[in-house]
Amino acid sequence: MTDDGDIAEAIAEELNETNRERQELERNIHELARIDVANQGHKADYVTVVAGEEWHPGVIGIVASRLVEEFYKPTLVISIHDGVGKGSCRSIDGFNMYDALKSCEDLLLQFGGHSAAAGFSIDANRIDELRERLTEYCKKIVTAEEYIPVVTIDAELPVDDIDVDIIDRVSALEPYGMANSTPVFAVMEATVQDIMLMGQLKNHCKVIFATSNGTVDAIAWNRPDLFKSIFVGSVVKVAFSLQKNEWQGMVSPQLMIQAIEPLTEEPIKLTTEGLRQMYVIVKQSMRGHSQSLYNVEQDILRRKPADQNNRSALTSIDVFKELGIVEEYTSDDGQLMLRWNAIEGKLDLVTSVTFLTYSV
Repeated sequence: MTDDGDIAEAIAEELNETNRERQELERNIHELARIDVANQGHKADYVTVVAGEEWHPGVIGIVASRLVEEFYKPTLVISIHDGVGKGSCRSIDGFNMYDALKSCEDLLLQFGGHSAAAGFSIDANRIDELRERLTEYCKKIVTAEEYIPVVTIDAELPVDDIDVDIIDRVSALEPYGMANSTPVFAVMEATVQDIMLMGQLKNHCKVIFATSNGTVDAIAWNRPDLFKSIFVGSVVKVAFSLQKNEWQGMVSPQLMIQAIEPLTEEPIKLTTEGLRQMYVIVKQSMRGHSQSLYNVEQDILRRKPADQNNRSALTSIDVFKELGIVEEYTSDDGQLMLRWNAIEGKLDLVTSVTFLTYSV
């Protein structure tokens, strides 16, 4: 404490500078961790385990909390120093992190904590083994429903009000953690200008929203399913956190999607004539060979007849899989692929459960 205004101002400036440095350190490690998750592909489907050399141990717990908010998986962030990893863990609702570490205690040098958060140390060369063991543990313990987060909205925000300035103001609430979660905003009505899948495995989704000032980008990690339910022109409501996107010297706002759904959903309606038209499109798209599922889906949306909506057109792939016309498989590099099968003779649509469900 001091009564000297100059000294107080100097102390405040020093504290602000320290906080800015910590925020920058956290952002850098967070970005490296996100890249690691993306590169892991399906290895990160059940649990998030990321590690880096000399990551600052003072911020890895905060980074773990941020990753849980983005990916909603039990999360371990590990800082490696001199061949030893020191990890900080954050859980999701219903998952006991301490019990998970206990199941792998033969791999750990030491560990401790409770159900929501924990810490541990491990030989760095055993981190991959830890990820594999925790993946198998989660497959047995965590249900599909428990991987769906319950999103609590802190405030509504019109899409036209989203800019870098508001992100700077919100960042004054940092650091975020278990007792101070990242603010979640909601846009109750936004129009989709474009939507695409991204990443090597095409397992993340980028949505571009139209605004009065242009556009704003949004990212949904591990949500390839959105490509089949949200389309160009869709009007949606979306819950998200905010962050800056820095690219080639430009800084722009970016929404990290936590939940999104269309205000009105296209009905799926299948007809014999519609499927005949889609058969021609899919056959031409695949040219008798294998193609990535995403490429075929893109081609379908570009070329579908005007009298078919997007969901109905994409659902034709499910019918063709059930009829044996195409076969879905995973390539060596982890991508979902479609293989064209030459079928002789007449096909009976009534053998397709999907057709029987949605035929009109």
